[in-house]
Amino acid sequence: MSKKKSLVSELQLKVGAMVLALLTIALAHFAYSAWTQANKIAADTVAQRATSLSLDIKNRLAEFTFQVAHYSDHRILAELPLNLLYTQYALKEMRDLVYTSPLVKSVMISDGSPYIVEGYPLYTLHWATPSIIEHANAVTNANARELMVRKLLISNQELGVTDTNGGTLFIAVPLRQTLPSLIDPFRYTSVLFFELDTSQLAIELADYESLRIFSDQQLWFDEGNAFEEGLNATYPIYERGDEGLSLSLSLSHQHSAYTREILYAIIRSALLALGVLIILFWYLAYVSRKVTSPMKQLEQYCMSLTSGNYQQNNANLEYEELKTLQKTLNELVSTVNTQVTQLKQEKVRAEQSELAKAQFLATMSHEIRTPMNAILGVFQLLRQHNQDQEDSSLVEQGYTSSQTLLALVNDILDFSKMEAGKLTLEVLAVDILQLCQEVIQEYQHLARDKQVELKLVTDLKPQLSVRLADPLRLKQILRNLLSNAIKFTEQGQVTLSVQGDKTQLVIAVSDSGIGMTATQVASLFKHFQQADSSTTRKYGGSGLGLAIVKQLVELMQGEVTVSSVAGEGSQFTVSLPLVSTKPTAQHLSNQAQPKVPDLRGVNVLLAEDNLINQQIFAAMMKKTHANLTLANNGKLAMDCFFEAQPDLFFVDIQMPVMDGIEVCQQVKNTDYRKPLIAITANVLPEDVSRYLSLGFDDLVAKPIDMQALFDTITRVMSKQIQAQSSTTKSDTSTLDNK
Repeated sequence: MSKKKSLVSELQLKVGAMVLALLTIALAHFAYSAWTQANKIAADTVAQRATSLSLDIKNRLAEFTFQVAHYSDHRILAELPLNLLYTQYALKEMRDLVYTSPLVKSVMISDGSPYIVEGYPLYTLHWATPSIIEHANAVTNANARELMVRKLLISNQELGVTDTNGGTLFIAVPLRQTLPSLIDPFRYTSVLFFELDTSQLAIELADYESLRIFSDQQLWFDEGNAFEEGLNATYPIYERGDEGLSLSLSLSHQHSAYTREILYAIIRSALLALGVLIILFWYLAYVSRKVTSPMKQLEQYCMSLTSGNYQQNNANLEYEELKTLQKTLNELVSTVNTQVTQLKQEKVRAEQSELAKAQFLATMSHEIRTPMNAILGVFQLLRQHNQDQEDSSLVEQGYTSSQTLLALVNDILDFSKMEAGKLTLEVLAVDILQLCQEVIQEYQHLARDKQVELKLVTDLKPQLSVRLADPLRLKQILRNLLSNAIKFTEQGQVTLSVQGDKTQLVIAVSDSGIGMTATQVASLFKHFQQADSSTTRKYGGSGLGLAIVKQLVELMQGEVTVSSVAGEGSQFTVSLPLVSTKPTAQHLSNQAQPKVPDLRGVNVLLAEDNLINQQIFAAMMKKTHANLTLANNGKLAMDCFFEAQPDLFFVDIQMPVMDGIEVCQQVKNTDYRKPLIAITANVLPEDVSRYLSLGFDDLVAKPIDMQALFDTITRVMSKQIQAQSSTTKSDTSTLDNK
């Protein structure tokens, strides 16, 4: 039996590794301290060397000053300002001075005039600066002469040297002419200026390789720039306070001051620390491999689980903790496999149920709408005839009941689409006030029958009435709210209030009806549910209206709220983010559009297998004065089509012998380009899109609304006229080009 291993025991061993790590840190600290101490020694050495070297530079400058002092009695140089015949001789002397002395970069003579008398190299002829002239005048002035050999620091800016900061060091030697007079034996004529190359001076004095020059320029005059490479020290030699100039020495020494013992101690410490680190890293790598390899196996196993591969893990793991984890994962996988199998089965059943539900709704919608077409069509036709008051009331009640039944069917379909997330909104420019007036007009007769006052109240400005919205869904919201308010109001009034600004529209429907308690309000927007069980028995209804209102409002990114007091009434408030837009020509026009199109001389062909639907359609089209031809199925309709070539062709989708789809395909294979309109009770969005994609120009839903039928005819006829006009213009343009 193998000995059990634990991660805990492995981790305990790491304490020893931590001790080794602390030892390594201590050794590193010792090495760092030795390094710091060595740096300090080197820095002190450099500072001492800088002090010593600066003194050497001062002595060398003093020595050079003594060497050039005798040039004050040089006859050619001294008499040059007074006798220009000595120019060539003086220039030769000055050139020899530059060539023979490494410290001399240039030589020039100034007598205090605005011009340099002579100089070499030629750039010195431009150095008649105020400092040069001032010093030369101090020497030649008989009242206050400066007779000493001086060192002058002149800024580069004054000399016109723009590529370097600081200044230039000069040795100024007074030049005098010997006179044959005991009272005044000398006459001071000018000053001889030596420009010194101080960097060359430092090179002469440097005696070991690690000493580096501060600058490779001609001057060593610093204006505060720090020298940051290696160990360094800066020591001032000469300063000129009025110009802020200083002649400074900067040295750099690269760790040459380490003692051998310190170096060996650092090396030993580094080697020991390196050995400890190597051992520690090796051990950690060993432990890491022992632990991470099985952990990686489990990680890969978990990744395979996330991709849906629910297989058991049978790897041979070494540590007990990992074995426990493996066992737990395998148990979870077994549970997940069981649940996944159950979920797949439930998904299949749900999909089948959803498909059956969709098929049932489509079938029931078609089957209900087909007889509803006859019922609603008859009531629409009866409303067009003059009747006595009692008959007219019965017709209106029948029409209203038919509309209510149709609305219930539409509500069920809409609710099903909203649950499936398939309901989409259409955005159009809608006149809100006009739309509210239309809905109010629809429910006026229902309110009058219950002796309830129905009115519209608004302070919405006319220019804010046109909004971007879905008119159909907005009407659906208003219809549900108004019908609900009228239904639960026995007496009093129902008020539709409209308010808003440029970006927000607030619609409120208030009534003086039975009201609700807080408990009833809480469950009000649940589908297939009303305030209490007695409500359905007393007032009727499916309980879908308010649920559809809530979902439509939320689909429009809005909010619906309700406030109610039992016995006093209720108020439903809908807030929608509908942006106002400019009125279109249609909104601005005050001329009423004709409701019944004039189709005199227009041949209309209807393919419809239901005799009652034929009669309803013929009665509706009677007022248009169209020449109507009826066909009982698709095959007969095609025979009439080839014989008469109708101006309008209405086709029912579901017919015996030949259905509407096949009729459409055969018509589209001909040269027929006049309107082809589908008539169907299949009004689901996917059905409508399919019919339009097959080639139908428009669609009329069953049950047929008379005004919707007339609007469809007007619309397709207008498109036909526009298409013919465009074709005529194109043909005329072609003839003109020929």
